Amino acid sequence: MAKICRRCRAETPEDVRFIVHSGESYCPVCYAKIRERRSRASLMLYPAFLLWAWMLTFASEPSSQVGWFFFNLVFMLVCQWAVILPHELGHALTARLGGLRVYRIVSGYGPLLWTASLLGGMLQVHAYPFGGFTVMTDSRERGFRFRKFMAVSGGPLVNLLFIAVALPWLGDPLAFKGFTQAWQPLQCFVAANALILMWNLLPRRVVATTVPVDSDGLLLFKTPFLSPPEVRKELSYHYLMHGVEALEKRNFADALRWNQDGLRRFPEVVLLRNNLGVTQLRLGLYELSREEFLAVAVSPDVEPDMKALAQTNVAVADILLDRPDLLPEADRASTEAMARLSWLPIVKGTRGAVLIALGKVDEGLVLARQALEGQEDQLQRAFDACVLALGHKAKEQIAEGTKYLDLAESLHPACLLLDRARKAYGREPLPVSPQ
Repeated sequence: MAKICRRCRAETPEDVRFIVHSGESYCPVCYAKIRERRSRASLMLYPAFLLWAWMLTFASEPSSQVGWFFFNLVFMLVCQWAVILPHELGHALTARLGGLRVYRIVSGYGPLLWTASLLGGMLQVHAYPFGGFTVMTDSRERGFRFRKFMAVSGGPLVNLLFIAVALPWLGDPLAFKGFTQAWQPLQCFVAANALILMWNLLPRRVVATTVPVDSDGLLLFKTPFLSPPEVRKELSYHYLMHGVEALEKRNFADALRWNQDGLRRFPEVVLLRNNLGVTQLRLGLYELSREEFLAVAVSPDVEPDMKALAQTNVAVADILLDRPDLLPEADRASTEAMARLSWLPIVKGTRGAVLIALGKVDEGLVLARQALEGQEDQLQRAFDACVLALGHKAKEQIAEGTKYLDLAESLHPACLLLDRARKAYGREPLPVSPQ
């Protein structure tokens, strides 16, 4: 039985990971939008609760227990938001002390508010202060389990430290009863840390952004018992993340080196092979990248979702190679990818590009437009805009196509399809910038 997203109506096999919210199934892309909308609404409610609590407490009945309760409850939630960042910094600092590499320290999600370099990685503070995560890796096999255990412990230890420092100042051990009698900032702070500590130590899987991850409690339980293959997989992330970081900075030579070094040490890790193919794609080595993606797609150990992504990348390489003999392969690969991950914008946009190349322009334009609307990555949006420009050129809709070509140029000048789109509209290729 197939799964159908309640919002976008994307249909996928039963084993594809969808997220259940309010009894309905949503694809990760739609769930992220619903979660952001829900977060915006909840943030707007807190000032209303504070105003209501103030009116109950001061405007009408100074002794209102209900008013004080809500006043303290909202302040406790604000304290929870405030200690998210220290919690993540606890992970990062403990990781650095253990010699691990820190890449990201993320507080909240949604629109990015502030970013800075910290502890060797990038600190990112987002608009919606609900949750966070820290990305860290290690390349040393000996003692890996202990170092990871300590790094995971660092976050909860910060909350425990805050509680230990504040408790002596509470005075009355039953001071929490004062929640309904007066403003209790210290009690709110202790309660917020206690709730975060218990919530994080509860062994379960949680959704960070759109990806299910293990809670601190589950990681602390699992880490001492990691099998040697599981340790190897975790160690491979060190090379993978270095490669991703280099690719983000457009340092393609370093990205190539990190992925190749990782594959020499961990030849069984398909993520490294896929990222090597992506790096080769960005370098214009389309034939080599196609071979890497094909190897990932036929790997006996590849997970179905990863296989679908590799098939999408095969189709992208085929389109960029611009060889008619590869169109049947691109058609087959993109069709199979769509059957599994039709909700993912990159899969949808790639299928649209293949359909336009096959002469099925109207179908391709619909998918490419949907991909552009759902895509957040600027490089991928530029690719979708180029596909739309080429599709409208095929239909001799020059004015409409020119708008998409201009959009592609403004989004990302390094789009691999941009020169072809510019040539179709009689424009000169962009000058090649040094890598």
